[in-house]
Amino acid sequence: MAWDKNGVTYITGSGGNWKLYAVNPDGTRKWTTQEKEHIANVKVGPDGSIYTGGEHYSLKIFNPDDGKLL
Repeated sequence: MAWDKNGVTYITGSGGNWKLYAVNPDGTRKWTTQEKEHIANVKVGPDGSIYTGGEHYSLKIFNPDDGKLL
């Protein structure tokens, strides 16, 4: 789980749920993206981009505005 400077929370799914969720500070969903492989270890970069990846997972970079892969 990670938070950006605007208070948006980014959460990865688990247990075969290969999604990345962006949740606004008021609890409403900003966006959700579905991936074809596991994503984990979400971080917010200094440029605001959303990074996921890890030892066993590919690095992916997402646009914080709409969840699309960069």
